[in-house]
Amino acid sequence: MTYLPAIGIIVAIAAIAMVVMKRARLKREERELNERIARIAAFEQRKADEARAALSDANDNFFIDIETDLERSFDRQFISSTQGTRFSRHYSDIFKEAKSLHKKLNTHSIKPSESLTKFIYDFEAIPSLIKDHNSKVIRYLLETHKNFFDSCLQYPLDGQQRRSIVSEEDNCLVVSSAGSGKTSS
Repeated sequence: MTYLPAIGIIVAIAAIAMVVMKRARLKREERELNERIARIAAFEQRKADEARAALSDANDNFFIDIETDLERSFDRQFISSTQGTRFSRHYSDIFKEAKSLHKKLNTHSIKPSESLTKFIYDFEAIPSLIKDHNSKVIRYLLETHKNFFDSCLQYPLDGQQRRSIVSEEDNCLVVSSAGSGKTSS
């Protein structure tokens, strides 16, 4: 009977030690993952010649965050759905790892680092980042080529026609009635 309290104390100490070790391991994993995220190579979608030129510019080769990488990689270029998928895939493996670790940290009441949380948030926001980026690019292209669109045909192209022209999406379906300017577009 005198052994029961001693066994209970030993079990409690062992349980506390296991929790402390688990928390320390999770914090170490988070540190290592944050270091890996900081060393991710920036997404490179440029042509081979441009890629070689970019390699010489050290600032373009360091990962800052997903939003910055997206803007640098597609500077004033429309991002098609295929390119957006390739961009997301570039980060998907480390995102899965970060998401899993984030869940474990929360389970053990460990506050995840800001960089880990931002990486997860940015990855999940890629579709809206691409949509915003493409909207800016379309506005830029429409403004840049306004004179051309105003004078390329007998009648100036309307806004929808202009947007369908500057959109470089993989597919663009133009549906309209006869005589509405589909061929002109």
